[in-house]
Amino acid sequence: MDLYKALKSHMILAAKSQEYDIANTILNNTLEDFTKNNADAYDILFRFAKKYSDFLVNGRSVKEKITEAEVDPYELKMGIEIEYEHTADYEIAKRIALDHLSEIENYYTLLTRMESTAKKRKGI
Repeated sequence: MDLYKALKSHMILAAKSQEYDIANTILNNTLEDFTKNNADAYDILFRFAKKYSDFLVNGRSVKEKITEAEVDPYELKMGIEIEYEHTADYEIAKRIALDHLSEIENYYTLLTRMESTAKKRKGI
């Protein structure tokens, strides 16, 4: 995946932040169009690239040195699939899942149960 595609994937996470307008612009343009139509394009892309790289190298699982080998593979697989709701990028989905699993080892089983119970109560 090239850097621009990775950044576009990361924008889904940023879209919920105060940087929604910038994220939306990046998501809806090619690199050429984005740089042509934005004087600060490279500064903006650098800022998001830094956030993207910081996200991948920081976080609870990194601080606690939790790796894929140390979590339940079923929970990790389920977590990655669930986290695709927030990103199309495998590495980001995996990092989010690892961070959750470093806190609660059966996070996604519990999340799935909670969602199922809530849907039953609402009649969905």
